[in-house]
Amino acid sequence: MSLNINVIGDNNYWMTPIYNFLAHGTLPIEQKEAAVIRRRACAYVILDGKLYKRGFSIPLLKCVDEDT
Repeated sequence: MSLNINVIGDNNYWMTPIYNFLAHGTLPIEQKEAAVIRRRACAYVILDGKLYKRGFSIPLLKCVDEDT
């Protein structure tokens, strides 16, 4: 007897709201959460559809999810 388990997730990672804000200009409805996303998003940039964190003296760092 074999047992198959499929994990179904919503892929809602920490970077999803930041990516959505930078790519589409969408923010969460809650004002407090939207302010946090707006503030954090200034440290990120999207290149070729991928999210990167930028720094002052370091190169761009690619943001990866658990699937990568």
